[in-house]
Amino acid sequence: MLTNQEARRLIGLSKKVIQKGSPVDVIYWRWTNGKARYFLYAEQEPNYSFLFDIQQSLKNHLKITLHFQEDTSKTGLLRIDYHGQHLNPREIKSSLPNRFKPYAGKWFDYHEHHIHYHVEDYKPLAWAIPLADDEFPTKDITTTTDIFSVIQEFAVRINLETRFERVSS
Repeated sequence: MLTNQEARRLIGLSKKVIQKGSPVDVIYWRWTNGKARYFLYAEQEPNYSFLFDIQQSLKNHLKITLHFQEDTSKTGLLRIDYHGQHLNPREIKSSLPNRFKPYAGKWFDYHEHHIHYHVEDYKPLAWAIPLADDEFPTKDITTTTDIFSVIQEFAVRINLETRFERVSS
């Protein structure tokens, strides 16, 4: 199991999207089906592989999940949910960083967007805090045109060197 420090280190590694076995500098992005998956590689940590997954609800087009995991172990490292629901654990273990403690047992409803972090000694991504209380720049999305900028911001947050460029439909 990853420690909190190791999870932060993995998030901070420089990464690139891998396509057809090679790293790419640019992804030409067109939102077509409500989901996208990108496999990532960090040259300085060849023993790890990563997955960046984007999901959009077919019923509620503003319900978006951006998920980042270490893919070999399938360990979630970071996830953002817009218009999703979540219940944090009630139990506070010694490994829980102080910033999460005020949110023990907190229920996030559809309109309280939140960000999940890996916390050791808990199920992967069991803990979340409101985006309003996090440094992630986009606190809310109100139209589907907001999705592209959120993807770009999340890519920055996970230290993805591959750039996303929008392609017209």
